[in-house]
Amino acid sequence: MINSSQTDFPAENRERNWEIYNSRIIEKRTLSHLARQYGLSRERIRQIVYRGERIVSLRNWLTVETSRTENKILGSLTLSTRLRNALHNEFGENWWLVEITAFCNMTTKDGMRRLPNVGNKSLNELHALLEEINPDAANLWASGNGENNNTPKHGRSGPRKRR
Repeated sequence: MINSSQTDFPAENRERNWEIYNSRIIEKRTLSHLARQYGLSRERIRQIVYRGERIVSLRNWLTVETSRTENKILGSLTLSTRLRNALHNEFGENWWLVEITAFCNMTTKDGMRRLPNVGNKSLNELHALLEEINPDAANLWASGNGENNNTPKHGRSGPRKRR
């Protein structure tokens, strides 16, 4: 488990350390210049910059990891109240904990359309949100049978016709 101390500098020197990091990386200031400016040794400036690079790298990694579809649950989507109620009625009280990939595997757009108060507007909203997260999962969910609904975006599927 990653804690907040790994993704930021300690609170007492946070602003100063980010200023040092930005001055060194973005403004290309020398270690000597920054050491004189902040009253620290060049080695300490180097350590702060190194730590800042590790923090930025870890934040980028966390962003990628949390954006993966496997980690996303239905509750993380911004759904309309009508759609939330329909999902609650269909999947029970813990509907929001269902992973998106599992949802796409166990339902179809046509199956959702049969639920009370779920119409095309709600389904199009849900499909757009799913497409933002994982276009391939949204494509499979929409068709319900594995056919490709968006050839320009996802490539050709099935046998090609001869000309």
